[in-house]
Amino acid sequence: MRDERKKEPSSHCPRDEGFPLSFPPGDARAPLPPPPKPPKAASMISIATWNINSVRLRMPQVARFLAEHAPDVLCLQEIKTVAELFPYEAFAELGYIHHAVHGQKGYHGVATVSRIPLREVARHDWQANGEARHVGVELGDTGVVIDNVYIPAGGDEPDRSINPKFGQNSIFWRG
Repeated sequence: MRDERKKEPSSHCPRDEGFPLSFPPGDARAPLPPPPKPPKAASMISIATWNINSVRLRMPQVARFLAEHAPDVLCLQEIKTVAELFPYEAFAELGYIHHAVHGQKGYHGVATVSRIPLREVARHDWQANGEARHVGVELGDTGVVIDNVYIPAGGDEPDRSINPKFGQNSIFWRG
């Protein structure tokens, strides 16, 4: 007759009695490796991106957007300023005290501003023409990496020989 009594959970582990901790290669009894650990982020991270077309000119609109939507991270493209003239103080007053800026005078440029600590991890010049079109950051200890990229539009003619912008654009889309 089977014992139907409820059993208390046991802290007994078969490994304590010589259960093998490892198996020969290919043994079907071998446990699966543990799944990879997820990033340390405890909650969702909100990210907004904006082709700003001059960050200094549009700072009032940026301030309004950040006040209304409050993303954790804002990626800006076409900032059109060098890093020395970027409006760091204006962003700090809005709570965005962490920055990675890859600027260029009058053209292009990208910036990532954040309420979460960040560190810059990359700047790529895929076109090898000196244009400031990329900055990569890692957010604190979350393991989250953000690549902020300003990709050229490419123009109307899909022919590199008559439209250099199309050739520049296609560089970013190659796998």
